[in-house]
Amino acid sequence: MKKAVKYILLGVVMYAIFVAASLPASWIYNHWLRSRLVGMSLYDVQGTIWEGRAIALKSGNLQLESLHWDLHPLSLLWGRMEVALHFNYAAAPGSLVLARSLTGTWHADDIDLQLPAERLTPLLRLPGAELGGKLAVRMSALTLQQGRVTAATGSIAWEKAAVRKPVTVDLGSFALDIKTTEEGVSGTLLDHGGAVQAQGVLKLNAKGQYQFTASFASRDPKQSLVTQGLQLFGTPGPDGRIKYSAAGVVPPLLPGLR
Repeated sequence: MKKAVKYILLGVVMYAIFVAASLPASWIYNHWLRSRLVGMSLYDVQGTIWEGRAIALKSGNLQLESLHWDLHPLSLLWGRMEVALHFNYAAAPGSLVLARSLTGTWHADDIDLQLPAERLTPLLRLPGAELGGKLAVRMSALTLQQGRVTAATGSIAWEKAAVRKPVTVDLGSFALDIKTTEEGVSGTLLDHGGAVQAQGVLKLNAKGQYQFTASFASRDPKQSLVTQGLQLFGTPGPDGRIKYSAAGVVPPLLPGLR
């Protein structure tokens, strides 16, 4: 009997969700969702909650354009609400699967995103510098609590890495392989060839505090522009390598998600 009641209640809930999701997405956003997406705004919402689109989404300094969503209602059967998102960011296409568990934890899976390299400037603490190239973010899984990363698996590659100011020089390509450990999220930096040799380690805790340490060296000491570009990160030691460190706090990702 108890099992039958559970199935009936589940059926009622699923039906209610189906009816609500059949309403226009613009109506749901204006009458219910807008007040819950703190700090986030959608523009020109069309379609339904099942499948729809918006011209843009803004959250602080973040702006996504040509946003399209596709809700996965069957994800409710394993205790999470899941939606596939496709969008443009900084004129580059991106996609991910965003989910919220019944406990309130957010998950972002299958992330494929490109970011301009200048997003690194404040994290690397290089005032006055201008960086070139792009960041290719490919994460198989990301867990967020209160907007902060608490677990992650994947990689972030700095492709066609370059310094544009105060000198102009190509540095090569680098990749940060990311995984979750008992202490938090950690990453290992290695170069993928090019003008600069690089090794580094990233540590990130659940409060958003990060510590990044690395060493850099020119593969060819005769390339004076490369040496000048690397001096943004510090002074070469007797072995020609530059030891670099940076620490700070990563701001919450999509702070409107609670």
